[in-house]
Amino acid sequence: MNPRSMLAVVYATSRASHARKVKGDDPDKKGYPGPPGWGLGAGLTTLPCKNQNVAKNSLNKTGPPSQKRPKVQSKEMNKVMRFGTWNVRTLLQPGNMNAIAEEAEKYKMDAIAVQETRKDKGIIRKSKFTIHYSGNEDRQGNRGVGFVVSKKVNKSVLGFSPICERICTLRIKGKLHNITFVNVYAPTDDTEDEIVDEFYETLQSVCDELPKHDDVITLGDFNAKLGKEQIYRDTIGRRSLHETTSNNGFRLVQYATTNNFKVLSTLYPRKDIHKGTWKIPGTEDTNQIDHILVSKRWATDIENIRTYRGANSDSDHFLFGARLKQKIALITRNRIENRKRWNIYKLDETEVQCHYQQVIQKELQGKPPSNDTEEEWTYSDILANEDNSFRNHIR
Repeated sequence: MNPRSMLAVVYATSRASHARKVKGDDPDKKGYPGPPGWGLGAGLTTLPCKNQNVAKNSLNKTGPPSQKRPKVQSKEMNKVMRFGTWNVRTLLQPGNMNAIAEEAEKYKMDAIAVQETRKDKGIIRKSKFTIHYSGNEDRQGNRGVGFVVSKKVNKSVLGFSPICERICTLRIKGKLHNITFVNVYAPTDDTEDEIVDEFYETLQSVCDELPKHDDVITLGDFNAKLGKEQIYRDTIGRRSLHETTSNNGFRLVQYATTNNFKVLSTLYPRKDIHKGTWKIPGTEDTNQIDHILVSKRWATDIENIRTYRGANSDSDHFLFGARLKQKIALITRNRIENRKRWNIYKLDETEVQCHYQQVIQKELQGKPPSNDTEEEWTYSDILANEDNSFRNHIR
């Protein structure tokens, strides 16, 4: 061994023998000082990195825990509109209207097409929602359709059309194109064919009058079961809950084919528990009779079509909803023109009174006399407003 190697071994052995004296370099429990070279790095290593110091300080820090950073709402939320359809059975029951509005707010629904409202035609405005409804004025308490619209979307409503007790429409202004919802409540399978034919004729006439460039969405309680027949798959797909199509289902397929619609409720894959929309009374079985139809041109704008079984309104139907990837545009209301104010106190002046009497007498000379006092005063007010010289006196 050369002298240099021997010198290194001696130095290492001496350092190991003094390992107990080095701060932060204690031996193990048995008192063994460690292998040769133990503690060589003591006092020679660099300080810990900055990140380690921060971690240590955070562990030793006393006081209240730091609050989480608040979540920032994504801009994409403004580009999605949630809508649905729901047979609520009635709106006449006390408290049912507010209960439906609370469920709509719970599931963040912007617009819900409701059936069997059992009300006549009208509108109800609340602080958080607005209800547009259409029904039979002569027979209140039977059928009826309508829309429950949130406060946000109600600012974008272009118009509501109460067609009849089974059909109504709601038009909403969109950023790229407008959206027209057609709410329907179709007759059941055991209804006479004449009534069913009349319903679909009315529905077709309403569809023909809609703007051609609108995104038309027909939804509601069709009382129709759609099957998985091969000939209808281009329109209804193959994801239906049922195997065969009912009589009302054939009429629904015919209506969709005529207007180039797609039935999206049976087009996309879903669990069976999220397909059923009506629970058969006395059983746990469900039928898929509520549907959503949309133009094939805008079919890709609809997503996440499913049943929300947790919504409760004392009804045997479930809330059936979807999301529309369309940004809603706010309607800019026309500002009220500045109204001209008149100084009515000038009428107390003698000069103005005389001028007023002269104007009225001059104009009344060419008018035939009338025994109706109200008509005479109305005509006098019109003459006074149309006379520019008199208006200049009372400004």
